[in-house]
This record gives sequence, structure tokens and C-alpha cells, in this order.
Amino acid sequence: MSSFVSFGDKLQKILSRRGAQLAKILSAKGSEAEARMSKAGDTVRKNAEKAAENVKAEQQARKEGDKKKTKDAAKKGQAPQGKKQSPKQPCKKCGERDEPQWRYYKLGNPNGGGYVIKGSEINSLRNYSRWNDLFNAKDSKGRPLKTVHEKKVMCAVSGSEGFFDTVQTYDSEVATVGAMQKTLKIGGGGEFKNQLEEFKEESPKKYHELFESKGWSIVEREIKTKKGTTVKDTTLQYKDPSDRSMKPLSGEELKAWLNRKEEPVPNNIKKAMEVLRDAGRDPAFQEKQVMDFNARLLRALNKKPEGYSHPTKKYLTSEKGRAMVLDTSVNAGESGANKAFGQVLDKFYKRHPDASQDPSLWPSEKKQSYEYEILEIFQERRMKIYKNGKTLVTKPDKRNAAIMGNNELSGIIGSMLLPEDF
Repeated sequence: MSSFVSFGDKLQKILSRRGAQLAKILSAKGSEAEARMSKAGDTVRKNAEKAAENVKAEQQARKEGDKKKTKDAAKKGQAPQGKKQSPKQPCKKCGERDEPQWRYYKLGNPNGGGYVIKGSEINSLRNYSRWNDLFNAKDSKGRPLKTVHEKKVMCAVSGSEGFFDTVQTYDSEVATVGAMQKTLKIGGGGEFKNQLEEFKEESPKKYHELFESKGWSIVEREIKTKKGTTVKDTTLQYKDPSDRSMKPLSGEELKAWLNRKEEPVPNNIKKAMEVLRDAGRDPAFQEKQVMDFNARLLRALNKKPEGYSHPTKKYLTSEKGRAMVLDTSVNAGESGANKAFGQVLDKFYKRHPDASQDPSLWPSEKKQSYEYEILEIFQERRMKIYKNGKTLVTKPDKRNAAIMGNNELSGIIGSMLLPEDF
């Protein structure tokens, strides 16, 4: 019996020692695991900090590289000075449309459609011959007049609009013309009329050569306001110079005349549209279109979104973000775009009530994610269908894809430089 007791005591002592050893081992293992976890946490933090530094370095490198690119681009392919540039003609082999083609379009159009001259890729904003002159030119402070970033953004948006020589009459307006598809409205006004009015003042000889001598002219008129008073205004009208019996047409009369569907296309309609097409191939009017496009970009970026005190360019600083702003302004109108972006910011701040109203005060580690989120909300806003069945912009899915899927545009914050940034 005593041998069993002695064995039991020994076994208990052995188990006790084993338990103490095991507890010690487990304690050591726990401390080791905790140390590893702490070390891993430090590693994650260091990696995050390193990634942030890399992004910052990449942005700085991109900025410096783009400055160099802007300067280098100016040294290449400049148009010969003093040599008159001839209008670019479409490529017949590529099948580019050089004559009016009928297109059905019932919305807001009693004729059910109208004509379109697609124009030529040769006469696209991307292929404008004087970009390098604009990069090379300097303002009074020694900064480039335009940057490669402005070109990239404008070209991306113009891809959803048209070429310098694109002309169409098929939608609800009288006509839509050029790289930004400026309209001549039924009421006689519109951005295209305004553009020609400015062109007339800036380049009277060219205006006469390209438009007035060929039937399109800006004329004064008197219109009655809703209050019954009479005010002076201007409108754009057309009269075939070779047809003495034709009276000048504008507004609804001009719309109906341009959209007569006949086979083949009536010569007088072809003539009227081809005047606008040919003007889009002239270097002087191409320059006017480029400057107007750029002015629209700068206005859109410098406007303060409805309900906010900082300009739009403070909230979106990437090329993709700013392209989305320009695209909305061009397609939905300046006031419509400004209101819509204010609603985008309303939704963003509802999600992030603690985010500063001043984007320059956003934490550096959150700026990229904040801009991405604003851009996502912006895309959703453009896709929203209203009660009348319309969306903020036409074909929003294609327009969103044309910007977000554009590999030439950067989505990194601060990737778009304006002349003021140099």
C-alpha cells in the first residue's frame, strides 16, 4: 500500500513540475506571440507610412516630369512660323463622313430627325496643329499659357462631342457645331451664336470670309420681353447668297428648312451645312474653338458649387475628376453642372460630417479616398433618371466610361496642373 502512496506522491510531484514547466512555456510563448503581433503592427504602420511616402514621391515625380514634358513638348513639331496652314481634309480611305447624312431623332424634333456631317479625326482637338505653340508661350509671370494636362482633359471630353468640323441639325436645336458642339437655339441665341459674335469682333476679316460672305451672319433684332418692353438683341441667320429670292431664315423657320428630308440631300441644305463644316477646318476658327473650350474648363473649375464657399477645383484635383467636371459643364450647361456638383458634395458630407468644408484641410492620408468617393458619387448623380425620363448628361454610362476608362487620364490627386501651378 505504501508503495502505491509513494508512487502517487511522485506522480503528483512530476505532474506539478510538468504543469509549472508548461505554464512557463505557455507564458513565454504568449509573450513571444504578443511581441510578434506588436512587431507586425509596427511593420504594417511602417508599410502604410512608406506607401504614403511613395505616393507622395510619385506625385512629386509626376509633377516634375509633367513640367519637363510641357517644356519638351514645346520644342517638338512646332508649325513653321509665317507659313499659312491649309485646312485639313478628311481621309476618304477611312470612310469619314464629309457630306450630310440623315439621322432619326424624334425628341423635340417635329421632323423626326435631321442631318449630320460627322467630320474628320484629322480635325479633332487632339490633332490641333498649334498645341505646342500654346505650351511654349509664356504669360507675364513666365508660366506656360496652357499645359499638357489641359489638353488631355479637353481631348477626353471632346471625344464625346465632336470634331472641329462636326455639324448636325437633328436634335431639338437649330444646329450644333464644332468640337464642343455649341448650339444655335430655336430662339435665335445659344453658345454658337455667341461664339460667332466674339469671332466677328476678334477677327472681322476671317468672320466675313468664312461665314458672312457665304450666307451665315449675325444681325440685330428687336424682341419683346415678358413685361412687354422691347429690347435689342442679335441672332444668327442664313440666306443662300446665290438665291436672290430666298429670304433670311432664323429660329424655327431655319430649323424646318434645314431638316427637310429629301433624297438626295437638297443642295441648298448641303451648302448651308458645308459652310459650317469648312469653317471648322480653318486654322483661325479652330483656334477660336480651342480657346473657348479652355475658357469653359477654367470657368467650370473656378466656380463654387452651389451651397459651398470653395471652388470646384479644390475638391477634385486629378485629371479624371476635372474631366468629369468639364464634361458635365459642356453637356448639362454651366448652371446645371454647378448645381449638380453641389448635390454631390451634400451627399459626401452627409457620409463624412467631420470632414472639413475646406478641402485643403483634409488629412493627407484621406485626400485620395475622399476624392475617389466624390468622383463615384458624381458618376451616380450623372446616371440618375428624372421623372421626365432624362438624365443630367446624355448617355451618362458611355460618358462616364469615356473618362474613367481613359488610360491617358490620371486619377491620382494633384495630377492635373494648370498654368497657375507652375
